[in-house]
Amino acid sequence: MIALHPHQQRAVDGVRAAFRRFKRVLLVAPTAFGKTATASVLITWAVAKGKRVLFLVHRREIVKDTHRRLTASGVPCGLVMAGEPADPLFNVQVASVQTIAAREFHPPADFVVWDECHHCAADTYRAIHAQYPDAHHLGLTATPER
Repeated sequence: MIALHPHQQRAVDGVRAAFRRFKRVLLVAPTAFGKTATASVLITWAVAKGKRVLFLVHRREIVKDTHRRLTASGVPCGLVMAGEPADPLFNVQVASVQTIAAREFHPPADFVVWDECHHCAADTYRAIHAQYPDAHHLGLTATPER
């Protein structure tokens, strides 16, 4: 696990407190805040509790970058992406919204992290969201309005 800056630790504490009351939580933070690093701590916490995690990004080129950054943060994870070997044994999967929608394959998840979640109003995102009605959802964005 990585060492967080104080502002990131406050965000983790706030998200965890919010999850005690709500199943869907939004983390709004500026660009370069370290939202992925902050999410990696929350993901580690969820996996330690036996939860499966799906981290969704909005662009294909961000899938590998997110996978690399989570792995570097100590979060072992698989990729759901064309041309990459799938490894469903990982409790954390990183995928693009488009890949999940195109394959109509929904990896099991108890915790779904939505990068750039201001896109979640789109039909594709809403259809995926509907596949995880019992999961906790964490939205990450710097711009909460679409």
